[in-house]
Amino acid sequence: MAVIRRCGGEKKWCFEGHVFSWRVMNASPRILALIGSLSLGVSVLAAEAPAKAEPPATLQALKEKQAATKAATALDYSGRIAKTKDWYVTQLDVLQKDLTARGDLDGVLAAKTEKERMDRALSPDERRALPASVNALRGKYDQAIDQLAATQKVTELASVRDYATALDALQKRLTQKGDLDAALLVKSERDSVATELVLLESTRTPPPAVGGPSTPAPVATSAPVARVAAPSPAPRFFDKKPDPNSPVGTWDFVSLSTKSGIKYARIFKEDGTFTGDNFVGTGKWKLSEGKIIMTFPNGRKGFLNLPLVPSGTRAQAGTGDPMMATRQSP
Repeated sequence: MAVIRRCGGEKKWCFEGHVFSWRVMNASPRILALIGSLSLGVSVLAAEAPAKAEPPATLQALKEKQAATKAATALDYSGRIAKTKDWYVTQLDVLQKDLTARGDLDGVLAAKTEKERMDRALSPDERRALPASVNALRGKYDQAIDQLAATQKVTELASVRDYATALDALQKRLTQKGDLDAALLVKSERDSVATELVLLESTRTPPPAVGGPSTPAPVATSAPVARVAAPSPAPRFFDKKPDPNSPVGTWDFVSLSTKSGIKYARIFKEDGTFTGDNFVGTGKWKLSEGKIIMTFPNGRKGFLNLPLVPSGTRAQAGTGDPMMATRQSP
């Protein structure tokens, strides 16, 4: 318990390391209580202030930290896959019950078969053989799995980039300390990470656009077909002169806030809409007030700063989170 005592002479008093004159100590009880509460508050704040995290001092410590990050990311990914599969089984159960009530034997058998082969991709023939209701549900399931895989690639890529940055900083610190042997070991690890980054960049694919499954091609018949002149091919997007202020294409968004750790992709389309892998529905984008304004289905707004820099553009998510956006494909 804190107490007030004499210190440094008869006219000096001490409280929690603070020294007061006799004039203050002769003041009213209210002033003394205020001094006590303020001093106690300062002591509590000093005790609760979090210590600044120090960067890993050795290569081994940095490797262990990266291994822990990879393990946590993989565990989160497997959990999301499991939840998606649970959702698919539940939807198949509901659909199977409905098809049973309608007496649709083919549909019931197809829904039952889907539960047994949901862990693999379907061949074109298998997909065409599915009843329309089961085919539509399988399309949503495949799309969800593909989006999770694409998002996982983005997360892994961001993690390896962070690791490379930490290695660069550690190599610099060791070099400045004169520990050249340790710095060379870090440099060797950094070279390996550079190779890993190239591999991740080359294998990454953008997430699919939100929408239903593609309609199977109609079966050809022997009926005569009138011959018509083939229309001139429409100009492709790649043939057009790119607009530096157009966000059309796939962008990776990575949070600049260490607390949130948000990472996701956005696909901007020429018709002024965009989709993403962390919200349902379709948003709208437009050029306004010197920014690309994104309006999400729930009404929230985010933006991309102009001019757009493919290698890194400052942005803001609909939650207000500061982001860094990187273009992945036109």
